[in-house]
Amino acid sequence: MVGLTWQLTLDAFEARGLPEATALLRLLARFAPEPLPLVLLNRPEIDAALPRARCEAALRALLDQSLTELVDVGARCAQSHGVLLDSVAATPAASVPVLDTTAVRLLDAAFPALPDAGPHDPLLRLLVPHALALLRRVDDPPTSADALAVATRLAVALHRTGDYVSAWETARAAADIG
Repeated sequence: MVGLTWQLTLDAFEARGLPEATALLRLLARFAPEPLPLVLLNRPEIDAALPRARCEAALRALLDQSLTELVDVGARCAQSHGVLLDSVAATPAASVPVLDTTAVRLLDAAFPALPDAGPHDPLLRLLVPHALALLRRVDDPPTSADALAVATRLAVALHRTGDYVSAWETARAAADIG
C-alpha cells in the first residue's frame, strides 16, 4: 500500500515531464537513508541512470514534493526517509542493473583510487552507510564484487586518514555482508 502511494507521485513526475525525478529517487533508493553528500550526484558517472544536466531539476522536484530534504552535516547532503527508499527500491527489473552499477560507480569516484595518508576527511565517514547499504541491495555477482571492492577501499581510506575505528567497523561489516 505504501509503495502505491509513492507510485502516484512518481507517475505525476512522469506526467509533468520529469522522468529524471523518478530515476533519481530510484537511484537514491540504492543507498542508505542517511545523509548522502550532494557531490556524489554531480559526477559524470550519474549519466547512466539519468542525464547529469537534469539531476538538479530532478532533485528540486523531489525537494518540492518533500520526498527528499537537504541537510547540512558538515557537507551538503540529500536525505530521504527509509520507508520511502525501501518502497521505491522495488524498481522494474530492467533498470536495477543500471541503477546498481551507477551507484557503485558514484561511490567509487567519490574518493581516490589509491587512498593515501592524509588529514581526516569527514566525507569518507558519510559514505560508509551508503557503501554498506549498496552491498546489501546488489544481487548481481560482478556488481556485488565491485561494491565490495569500493567498500574495502573506503575502509582503507578511513584507516589512512586516522579514523581507525570507522575503518575497522567498515571493513568488518563489508566482509560480513560480502
